[in-house]
Amino acid sequence: RLCATSQNFSVRAASPDEMTEGIAEEGRGELLGPVSRLCAQVLYDAEHLAPSVVKDLQRRYGETRSNRGVVVVATQAEKSQGDRQDPTLVGVAGMEMVALLPNGGDAPILRSFFGPSSIDDAASEQRAREAFAPVLLRPLVSNVAVSTEHRRLGVASALMLTLEEAAGAMGFEEILLKVEESNDGAIRLYRSLGFTETEGGRFEE
Repeated sequence: RLCATSQNFSVRAASPDEMTEGIAEEGRGELLGPVSRLCAQVLYDAEHLAPSVVKDLQRRYGETRSNRGVVVVATQAEKSQGDRQDPTLVGVAGMEMVALLPNGGDAPILRSFFGPSSIDDAASEQRAREAFAPVLLRPLVSNVAVSTEHRRLGVASALMLTLEEAAGAMGFEEILLKVEESNDGAIRLYRSLGFTETEGGRFEE
């Protein structure tokens, strides 16, 4: 399990069962609820959307996920009565394997193009594969969220570096992400980590 630790927080990869309702490992708390609430609050400024975010994250990162998606979480230990340390979620980031063009652009028609109803002979299949030869499954970062009170402490950087390690362990040499043009702070962060903007408008490293 990938894990990084700083003076104030630790970062690790969450297991798929931790991102699935009701089947968390014994001795390890379920993360799906806290992760969903943090994403709803930070990404959408609407904590009441957490139930919808739960369904989306479970589909993408839970036990029944259809790709090699991974979630990394940053937690901070807080002392409670009896000096017991209960970790508090302070940041999260996800990464999915998505069919993308070389410039990072989407290939939304790839699945239907290769579907049985659209290819009725070998020649059609060959033309389809030639047309989409550049399309590859590539790691795409999403759901990067850090709680307001824990920003500018290196949490986002640690999350991204842990995702890079996860992508490297899967055999990938780069990762991509989307970012709003108006999000100057995020753009500065990603550039400081070595990301560059692709022709398709995404950042890659």
